[in-house]
Amino acid sequence: MENTPTPDMDIRDRILSILSENYTGLYYFNLDEKKIASYSLTERIASDTGKYLRESKNVLEVLNAFIDNLVHPDDRDSLRRAMNFSYVAERLANEKSFSLVFRRNFGGVYHYTEMIVHKAEKINEPAVHVAVGFREIDREYRAELERLEEEASRARLMNSSLEAQMSHLSQDVNFFTVAASSVYSLSVAANLTDDTCRVIMQSKDLPPIGNVCENGYEALIKHGLTSIPSEEDKREFYSRFSRASLLEHHKNGTRPHSFRHRHILNNGVEHWVETKVRFMPDDGSGNIHVITLDRIADSDVEQLDEIRKDKDEQIRRRDERLRMLDLVNELSSEYEVVYYVNADTRDYRAYYQKISDRHHDNDAITDAFERFRLNTILHVAQEDLSDTLIGFSEQNIRKKLSKEDKFTVFYKVFLNGEPVHYEAKFMRTAKESEDLRFIMAIRNIEAEAREQIRMQTALKDALALARSASEAKTKFLFNMSHDIRTPMNAIMGYTAMAKKHIDTPEKVIDCLGKIEIAGNNLLMLINQVLEMSRIETGKAVVSENEIDLIERSNVLMAVLSATADLKGITAVFEAGEIADRYVYTDESRVNQILTNIIGNAIKYTPEGGKVTFSLCQVPYSASKRGLYRFTVADTGIGMSEEFLPHVFEEFSRETSSTVSGIQGTGLGMPIVKKTVDLLGGEIKIKSKLGSGTTVTIEIPMKLSERSPEEKSEGEGETVRLDGHRILLVEDNMMNREIAEEILSDVGVIVETAEDGDVAVEKVKNSRPGWYDAVLMDVQMPRMNGYEATRAIRVLENKALASVPIIAMTANAFEEDRRNAIEAGMNEHISKPIDIQKLILSLSRIMKQGKTV
Repeated sequence: MENTPTPDMDIRDRILSILSENYTGLYYFNLDEKKIASYSLTERIASDTGKYLRESKNVLEVLNAFIDNLVHPDDRDSLRRAMNFSYVAERLANEKSFSLVFRRNFGGVYHYTEMIVHKAEKINEPAVHVAVGFREIDREYRAELERLEEEASRARLMNSSLEAQMSHLSQDVNFFTVAASSVYSLSVAANLTDDTCRVIMQSKDLPPIGNVCENGYEALIKHGLTSIPSEEDKREFYSRFSRASLLEHHKNGTRPHSFRHRHILNNGVEHWVETKVRFMPDDGSGNIHVITLDRIADSDVEQLDEIRKDKDEQIRRRDERLRMLDLVNELSSEYEVVYYVNADTRDYRAYYQKISDRHHDNDAITDAFERFRLNTILHVAQEDLSDTLIGFSEQNIRKKLSKEDKFTVFYKVFLNGEPVHYEAKFMRTAKESEDLRFIMAIRNIEAEAREQIRMQTALKDALALARSASEAKTKFLFNMSHDIRTPMNAIMGYTAMAKKHIDTPEKVIDCLGKIEIAGNNLLMLINQVLEMSRIETGKAVVSENEIDLIERSNVLMAVLSATADLKGITAVFEAGEIADRYVYTDESRVNQILTNIIGNAIKYTPEGGKVTFSLCQVPYSASKRGLYRFTVADTGIGMSEEFLPHVFEEFSRETSSTVSGIQGTGLGMPIVKKTVDLLGGEIKIKSKLGSGTTVTIEIPMKLSERSPEEKSEGEGETVRLDGHRILLVEDNMMNREIAEEILSDVGVIVETAEDGDVAVEKVKNSRPGWYDAVLMDVQMPRMNGYEATRAIRVLENKALASVPIIAMTANAFEEDRRNAIEAGMNEHISKPIDIQKLILSLSRIMKQGKTV
């Protein structure tokens, strides 16, 4: 070291600045002269020790005051001893360095701090010049303590010897800390900006590089590559420490990493060398300075390899024991007994035993496989005996665990005369060992077995139900296909016939009448399917309006009597005692129920029979509500006792239309039942095959306060539509043509619009009163009816904005009517168009001059 150049003060101070980056305080001890000097302190340390420095300039006194006032009481003696000159000299007689961890007070909280003591002399020389550094390790130390404590706690559950292993592991950690602070054997200062460098310090053991430095830093790095034997290490070394790489690090504000590599020294022997590069503080020149530091790291690598091997073995043993403990803890919560078995020695040990019964006796038998065989013969049910003996055999266990981590054997045992399901689980441990060791755990799974049987039964029932539903729907689709094709065939056939006899008015009129009947049948079929779907999905909505029950019943019976007359059937309506004939109810749904029931009665009653429809009010206790009984009795074909319980099932018909000659889908009665339930009513059926059927329906309804003498507004009056102008908004040409023809027949002047946006423009550009009403379709391509209505309602001209608008749409359900009203429409009429209803709605609006 005598020939090593001595750095100037500027370089030395900057080097010290770099080396002290990780320390809160750096001190120099001269053991011969018994002197202490302070090199650097962080602001926080300087602040804490400032008052002691003001009271005494003696550094030793300051350190003693620091110990007495800021160090944890339990750590004061050990820290004071570690800083004693004699103790330091003794510890460093044959060591390069040592360290001590103590707790230091920061703002009332103790933080772990590490003191590192390092001598400048060689290992076997007496220590004279000693560096003492302090650094904060609170976060790392506490994390390590928590980790070690957690591992130690778990280890204590298995074996107290693990505590000694954890202590040894902690010593290893301290060893790494000491090893990381070794002395550097080469230091080079470089100016990256102008690519110059010079040697600051160099050991004799390293090849001289003074002349190389004259060619610049990049030349020095490339020269260093010649002493690195590994091509891979060369590439890595250059990629880390080249001038370009370091300049890029500086630009990005990052620090270059250290690199440990193999290196050939003067004696031709290959050694491990660790190289580090550190940026020096900015000196104000704008130049970028670094220092490179090299040290021999052979001992580090050797010790690291040894420590890693020892540590890996300790961890392997610890993990295996912890795994065993975890398995035992996990299994013990649900298993009755847990055995640990060494298959090669045939020994076993019970790790856990919840109960002691005949399953777990025979403790005198020391051979594990013999015990398994004997217990199987004594206790396993006869039907499982053969399979269980094979499952528990040594040959099977070895074969299974050589391929799998675990396997399971299921069997039954008779306890108290009842078969109980058991499970034995075999799990291999210590896989890397040549010995076969495994855990066998036994548990009662009777509850699980019963649940599995229950679930299998439920699945079978569900499968049967699904098959039944599938068969029913297949049958329904078969019937539906026939029932749809029948009216469609009639419509197409009579249309062709009318064309053929176009010159015979009587024949054409007859064909058109039959087409109308077939069309109504098809519409009823479609409505039934849609209604059933809506009821089942919970989308059906009840809407109440005031009706006269007696009048509506008479009208309904008059309409249906026409069909009865054609069949030669007598149909009569009988009104019983009714105190309150005016009620609030869902007229359309009540009409649907009665039409379906009376229609069925007429449909299934042969010629010459009789259908009687009666209505009466029965006593009811609810306030302001009445209970009404509707009875439909016929002398028709009736139903069998076997079919009667299924009459309300979907798609269900006692005989198909192909057999009976009577069309139907099997949806009518299910819809009636669901609709009656929706209205809060009740339905009962009595029937006998060949003797007729009686259907009784009771529905509660809200009572109206109107008296029988009061007359509804507009009743009995007829309003002519001659001269009234209507804007018909309809995108379908055929629908537009039909509606235009209907309206023209009653004297209405019709203007048309093929889309919503056209209608808005026509209304906007008209004069007030030009249109008496707008008939608005809903589903249109560019602007639907709701959007068009809203656009009309916000027109600046209030007279135009208030023109009456009637929805005329295929959206035929109650929520569709509500949507129309919410959009600003006055009325809602569903398609196919009921001509009479359309004319009455227009008459009412025009008579009243109704606006919004």
